[in-house]
Order: sequence, then C-alpha cells, then structure tokens
Amino acid sequence: MIFSGGCLKNPIVIIGAGLSGLNAALEIEAAGESCVILDEAAHLGGKLESTVIDESYIVDRGFQILLPAYPELQRLGNLEQELDLKYFATGARLEREDGALMMGDPRQHPNQIASTVFGNYGSLKDKLLVLKLQQLVAKESPEALRLKTSISTLK
Repeated sequence: MIFSGGCLKNPIVIIGAGLSGLNAALEIEAAGESCVILDEAAHLGGKLESTVIDESYIVDRGFQILLPAYPELQRLGNLEQELDLKYFATGARLEREDGALMMGDPRQHPNQIASTVFGNYGSLKDKLLVLKLQQLVAKESPEALRLKTSISTLK
C-alpha cells in the first residue's frame, strides 16, 4: 500500500508506515520536502493494531506501551491529551494453569511484594539479579545508559 500526500515531485521514499515511518514523514514534510510511505499492510501503524472481537474485546497487537518521558515524544506535542492515553500499573501478569500471578516493583506497588518475591517463577538468584540490575540502572541518567555497553542479567 502506498500512502502519500501533496505533490510527489522527487519524493523521499519511506519504507514502513509504523510509528517511526510516520514520524519521519512528519519531519520531512515540516522541512518542506515531499515524501511517500510504502508499507506491505493496508493500514497505518505498522505492528500496532487493535482488533475488536465480538464487539466486546479489544486485542492489541504489537508493542502498545508508550513512554511519554521520551524527548522525541515530548517534541511531538501533548500526546497524552491528543491520544487520550491511560496509565497502567507497571509490572506483569503471568497467566498459568494454576492461576494468575502479578509481579512488579515492590517499591512502587507494595501490595505485590509477596507475589513478586515469593511467586513461583524464576529462581531467587534471578530475582536478586534483576534487583541488582534495577539498582544499577536507577543510579544513571537515560543519556549515560545509552552510552553503556549492554550487559546480561545472566552474568
């Protein structure tokens, strides 16, 4: 599918109508250039898609988490208001045959201390390594973290 707007005299070609491709198109248009976006799908948004099932359930596909603190997002305007964003508690819900288990940062969600620390997933060593990594990350600015070499929690 081809998405375009305006005059297409010597356009810049963007491959992919996901968030990055759409943002690139905005930047190019703001600079006074023309562009065309090519994507294999017939809709905008790339891997982000919501499907309504039986008019009751909305199933989100793709990476549906938006972190408004990112400088690039702040530059785009008030997305929280424009997109009617909703905030959710951080953490994860693990669905298992024996029931659901919530895990999260006990400092942010004290009610999840027991399920996070004593939950039947991962070893105690794994949980301590994640805690250690979180403490290391909390000491650094996002800019400093981007400059560091990635490390594995397996080490």
